Order: sequence, then C-alpha cells, then structure tokens
Amino acid sequence: MDVKEYIAQNRERFISEWASLIRIPSVSCEQEHKPDMLRCAERWRELLLAAGCQRAEVMPAPTNDGNPFVFGHYLDMEWGEKTYDGSLTISWTEWEEDVEGKRHLVQRSET
Repeated sequence: MDVKEYIAQNRERFISEWASLIRIPSVSCEQEHKPDMLRCAERWRELLLAAGCQRAEVMPAPTNDGNPFVFGHYLDMEWGEKTYDGSLTISWTEWEEDVEGKRHLVQRSET
C-alpha cells in the first residue's frame, strides 16, 4: 500500500486524532496555560504509543517557566542493520525578563 492509500484509508482516524489535539489550548507561553500544555503533551505521548512507538515520554522543560516536550522512540529493525548514530536537538520558546522587568520571548535549544 502506498502513502496516499494509507492516508485515504485512515482519514477519519487522523481527523479524530488531530481534533483531540486542537481542542487543547496549547499554544502559549503564559503560566496560566501550563496545565493545558501538559495535557497536550500527555495526549501526544498517548498518540505516539498508539502509533507503535516503543517508548514515549513527557519531558519537563529545563526551566520552570518553559513548557514540556514529548520524546518518542520508534525502532523497527532487523539484526545486522545499521542504526543511527547522531544527536538530537530540542528547541523551545520561553519568556525571559530583562533588567527593566520587561518580558521577551526567547528561543532556546539543547543538543
């Protein structure tokens, strides 16, 4: 089965899964939405596990005012196959106060 056929056969499921994510107000750097951000991360974890990932975890942000992120691991290989040997870079946005007390969005990343 090619990709287009798979998408067509699973269209309703995809729409349902996307809708379950869109219902969560999860695009925010405001602290009052932190529970929504965590709920969305948990939903992503559930979807990754349901899709076949052997491992999916919600990881806390490196700082208290950052949002969680989700790590999913899928490994489907046979003995003797080469594995990926590299690095993973995670990026996020968070609020930071300057010396005048003004808040600014700051992009951060870790490898």
